Amino acid sequence: MSCSQSQSMIEDGEGQVTVNHHNQHKAEGDHRRQTADQQGSTLRLPLSACQSVKKQRLNETGHKTLTASSATFAAPSQTTIKNTMEYARCELSRIVGYQNPYSWSIDSRKEKQISQHQYYFLDRHGVNDEGDTALHRLLALHASPAVVRHFLKHMKEHQRLLNKHVEKQKNIQIAEGTVKRGNGMCCTVSSCCCLGPYAGLPCPPRIDQTNHKGVTALHVAVYRNSWHVDEVVKLLIEECPALATMTMKPCGNSPLHIVCGLSITIRRQVLDVLLKASGKVVWTEDCEGNNPLSLLWKNVLRFRWARQWEEDGLVPMAMKGDLSWMTVIAPSQFLDYSLSLLESAYGKRNLDWNNVCGFPRCPPLLIKMLLQQPSSLKGSLLTPDSQGRYPIHSAAECKAVNHTNVAQSIACRTTPLVQLILNLTKGAFAGVADKSGRMPLHYACANQSAATLTSLVLAEPEALRVPDPLTGLHPAQQVAARHDFREQIEVTFEMLYACPDVVAYQGTLRELCV
Repeated sequence: MSCSQSQSMIEDGEGQVTVNHHNQHKAEGDHRRQTADQQGSTLRLPLSACQSVKKQRLNETGHKTLTASSATFAAPSQTTIKNTMEYARCELSRIVGYQNPYSWSIDSRKEKQISQHQYYFLDRHGVNDEGDTALHRLLALHASPAVVRHFLKHMKEHQRLLNKHVEKQKNIQIAEGTVKRGNGMCCTVSSCCCLGPYAGLPCPPRIDQTNHKGVTALHVAVYRNSWHVDEVVKLLIEECPALATMTMKPCGNSPLHIVCGLSITIRRQVLDVLLKASGKVVWTEDCEGNNPLSLLWKNVLRFRWARQWEEDGLVPMAMKGDLSWMTVIAPSQFLDYSLSLLESAYGKRNLDWNNVCGFPRCPPLLIKMLLQQPSSLKGSLLTPDSQGRYPIHSAAECKAVNHTNVAQSIACRTTPLVQLILNLTKGAFAGVADKSGRMPLHYACANQSAATLTSLVLAEPEALRVPDPLTGLHPAQQVAARHDFREQIEVTFEMLYACPDVVAYQGTLRELCV
């Protein structure tokens, strides 16, 4: 089985191997959203009140709706992507499925090697209808570093001669006084005899040229994941370091997102080259809110050791080496890759617990693994930083990892990061304020879920009466001011019900709820 075929087969959350089809994935995505809506939160309003609130929100949105029987559905946007990783996989699989009609039809092994080194002169397709260039197609063919090096050499030489010829023709037109707006020589310049061996070839591609969906040559190389992928990636990055930061459109996946989210086997050399080119890409999120660290967590959930740890709390007996021949990414490798991502993001090596817990979308599984090897970080969960912030403050401030495209059996049993830290520290710092006077609940009210807010309130109920020094609002008012929170009304109601005396403190609470 080839690498591209093996990447199209993934082990799902129930341990079965399935082939990703578009229709099947669409049905699974709809089912996950329905179950997520049914699961809801522990903070609920009465049924009649919830129905009236939903009707009011539906009337206020102003979007076009399609009515079918008794259900009401919002008309989806044309640019909405339900699964960014599946969108990227389909586009890259289309490119990788390209078959070379030239050198692959040669029987002699020696002639085939010669033709591969002369691939630049064989591929005369230019840019196809999807925007793919000859460089995209070359990297889809398991090209060796020598072949890629020869291609880039001819590409630069072709571009140099082309620029020289265009400049010469432009000077002639200036001397004759026949200069026209624009450059009308692009259609006929490829057949000029002054281009030498490149006469008759299409215009050379740029190394950073993308197709119509923003796919670069580096995207294709890391997805193909050939035997020499580390050397090929190094060649491309040396020629154009900006390739490491270019993202697909409209999903927003960079090459590092592809490596962490789609690669069954991750080469450490490839990861180091990408992180050295630009470590800030680790902070970049796609349109679904996934960064490379959270995608790496979702990637290892296909392995049994990760699923058993998340679902049943079973710690692998062997943290080093493969647990079985099917385990491609071992627990020690996941920990090593995760720490490399965080070190590149922060630009330093000696990380502490606040750095890890304060990174956006940090998976709780990483915290569990670090507790098995506490020497990997400085301090502990009980150690504050220079600002008096404990790891629970940092975790409450950042957005939690989402469960998009995660099996329901894992999503319903995964403990949120803030709640996990509360359990590990027995709620010791839930009511502790940092040097700025802010408690974990004040940070959490800005972006955490209803379950996380509930756990913080249960750990320290008196925090509901303490206003946030930064905004001057109580926690109930902070939640009411949010506009991207589905359980906004329910959580605000429960907080006010538990602490009704805060209403007299600020009279604009009713205005914030509208």
